Amino acid sequence: MQNKKYFWPVLVVVAVALFGWWLMAPPDKMPDDPVKIGLVMPLSGELADLGENVRHGLDIAFEESGFSSEKIRLIYEDTGGFTPAAAVTSFTKITKQDHADIIIGPLGPAQTLSVAPTLDTSGLAAAIAVSTCDDRFTEYPILFCIYPGLREQVRHEVDFMKRMSWKNVYFFTEQSELGLQAETLLKEYADEITIVGVEKVVSGTTKDFRTQIAKAVATKPDVVFAMFAAPEGAVMLRQYAPLGKDIPLYIGTDVNNDGLRDIFGTEAPGVYFGALLSSEYDPAFIAKYEERYGIEPDYLAALAHSSATLLFDLLKESDFRMEDIVTELVGRTGNTAVHSFRFNQDRSVSVPLLTYQFKDGKLAPYGE
Repeated sequence: MQNKKYFWPVLVVVAVALFGWWLMAPPDKMPDDPVKIGLVMPLSGELADLGENVRHGLDIAFEESGFSSEKIRLIYEDTGGFTPAAAVTSFTKITKQDHADIIIGPLGPAQTLSVAPTLDTSGLAAAIAVSTCDDRFTEYPILFCIYPGLREQVRHEVDFMKRMSWKNVYFFTEQSELGLQAETLLKEYADEITIVGVEKVVSGTTKDFRTQIAKAVATKPDVVFAMFAAPEGAVMLRQYAPLGKDIPLYIGTDVNNDGLRDIFGTEAPGVYFGALLSSEYDPAFIAKYEERYGIEPDYLAALAHSSATLLFDLLKESDFRMEDIVTELVGRTGNTAVHSFRFNQDRSVSVPLLTYQFKDGKLAPYGE
């Protein structure tokens, strides 16, 4: 009988603890709750146009799916800056506060890898990064990438340099793991090209490349070849022409027509843009995009539409089951903006890549 005096205090403590756990735990998903798909992209700041293009592609795919907001709820989270820290902040909000089921984003490999270690505890069924993939991505089993891998890009760019008889190459890239991998891959083709110099800049901090450009040009290479994320790519494009001395610039970076018109006007002679998707998108997607937004879609819009279309088709087919979404997305095809778009077994994509020039105010495949 004496034990009874301890019973009620203990019960109260347990009840309080359970109530606290209930407050902190993520809410259970009810059968009628909408699937929440979060977009984690820069929708403001210097890369807002890239983020908005991804959003536009997602919105068109959602419209075409026929889903209502009672079935699918889109959540937009603006990272603002193009930094790993900004990506982590937005990712934390959209997973811990908004309780997204699937995300599209972040933009860029460094940003994606900054959130990747927490994917397994995030509650997400899948994450589709707006990024290229490399070997580091494969260890995260729910992580997809919507752009061809770094190895595919470098292979394409080396093939183009051979086509142009550019043997001696001066290489620019970022001081990062991605930059190191790009340099390592490039060196695998030592029997096809010769790297005569390398410049690495600190991503997010270096805004003046003129000293490095002058140094590179002084070696008189056949081409200056650069692989950069969008901010550094824009710096390189703005500063190279006055110093290039007729040495061509071949660059792999995120570009679109609006940004290039701002830098060059209507022509960018001697500048070549490598490893871009073919712009022969689905005609119905192009027409819908132009009607809604008044501009031609770029590759980011087309890739976002393609990945979202496959996702929406799968959700409809599976009656919104999340358990097998990763395995079911692999190899799936559909009526996508990018022809023959599908995810490979390693959750990357393989689509045809081309080199472009900027002529008459827009990107055009080399030779056209």
